[in-house]
Amino acid sequence: MEKRRLSDIKQYEKGFFLVKFLKEVYLNDLLDGNLYMNNFQYFIDLEKETKEKGQGDKREAGHVFRSTNIRLIDPETNQVIATGSVGEVIERYIGVEKIPVFCMTIFRYSEFEIIEEKEESVVVKLVLPPKDQKNYIETFGEKAVILPHYFLERLEEKNNEEPLGLAYAEVQYHDYDVISSERRTLFDERSIQFFFWKDNFFSNQREFRIVLTQKLVDQPFKLNIGSVVDGAIVVDSEKLFEAEFEFPLNKELTEENNK
Repeated sequence: MEKRRLSDIKQYEKGFFLVKFLKEVYLNDLLDGNLYMNNFQYFIDLEKETKEKGQGDKREAGHVFRSTNIRLIDPETNQVIATGSVGEVIERYIGVEKIPVFCMTIFRYSEFEIIEEKEESVVVKLVLPPKDQKNYIETFGEKAVILPHYFLERLEEKNNEEPLGLAYAEVQYHDYDVISSERRTLFDERSIQFFFWKDNFFSNQREFRIVLTQKLVDQPFKLNIGSVVDGAIVVDSEKLFEAEFEFPLNKELTEENNK
């Protein structure tokens, strides 16, 4: 029988953790509240340089579609100058590649299995496919920081002090082999949603990201939101998938959910 998940409890059904995987050398800087942000161009170039998909993605911040029987036409002569059986087009607005982005991982409470139910609390463990666990450990660094509950509120406060064009959301993964009229419309309307699109190939990364749409930078940008030590949980990345977490229970909500 499949074990219950934390999200099966009403008060936690929509909850999540935001986790930053990083190298230990950068740990204290993050806990001091410094968000080290590369621009989109960095991640575009990273895939081109390494020839591997992973942290890098050449399709970042763009509208992507693939098609067959491609023809390139000279706009001046209207003559076909090249053809291809399969093609991929990446469209971007000028300047978006300079926008800084901060990437994290979102683990929803639906991915936490209940290990033990006590009278006042519940003990849970994060359960992911072994392949996904290996990817986090090997690709994103040996330390995992579970960010405190006030993390996003602190970002909002910073944006109120200094307008940054703050936007944050869970990344939406798409099949770029399927031409989407919705994506086409959103891109043409310059919706900020295209900053949060990635190919289905990356879906096991469970990415949540922050972008600063009013900042254009050529070099890495560091945003300080104040210390996040209070409430943060630091563990070795490989231990994160072994750790148990205890959540307090509201008896009334728990009883109502079990009716």
